[in-house]
Amino acid sequence: GPPVSTPFPHTTLFRARGVLRTRAGAVETTTLGVLEQALEEDSRLAAVGPKIVGDDGELELSTGRTMSLWNEAWFKLVGEMGSSQGWLFGPHLRRQYAIDRNTDSLTAACLLVRREAYEAMGGLDERFFLYAEDVDLCRRLRHAGWRLRYVAQARLRHLRGGSRSSDPTPAVIAYRASQVAFYAKHRGPLSRMVLRAYLEARYGVGALCGRDADMAIWSWLRGGMPPPDGT
Repeated sequence: GPPVSTPFPHTTLFRARGVLRTRAGAVETTTLGVLEQALEEDSRLAAVGPKIVGDDGELELSTGRTMSLWNEAWFKLVGEMGSSQGWLFGPHLRRQYAIDRNTDSLTAACLLVRREAYEAMGGLDERFFLYAEDVDLCRRLRHAGWRLRYVAQARLRHLRGGSRSSDPTPAVIAYRASQVAFYAKHRGPLSRMVLRAYLEARYGVGALCGRDADMAIWSWLRGGMPPPDGT
């Protein structure tokens, strides 16, 4: 059937039993029903999420994206190798996203959360803006004993990059600020130290080369980033 558009950057729809959060995208009419059915069938599930594709039809890697040094490096490598369209990882990813399965995180691009679980967690942590609020919520849900499930039959067309449509620098800073906040909240001193060193090296080199965006991000890092111990 025709998609149901969700034009707002972040939409929260409170239903009788669940909380639906979406970012700008188009949800197929059958998707909500499929997600709600999955949530109803297993009382241990806190949240469910659909298959997500971009405007170009490419599969979005929407599960298992918790923030850690290893996991972020892995997804960076997969992206550089062509993601779901690449010859190396593509066949495995397409098979993986063709079946329902439990996962350790889902994306807020489209996320149906059981109201009971959402309210028990106190909702979203407001220190995260635009990025990582979903990863943080999923982590807290799992640590509280809930399960998360990817539902392949449900589908969302994701209008990517709306927050970066003009100047990408504010969105990059928002992402890095949420990344730093997540590491400060959930990772140890060594991981925080490595992240800080990586960010300063990456954007410091760009700033020395005179790249305006990197200079702006470097200035933010030097002025607003907390020390590695998270204090």
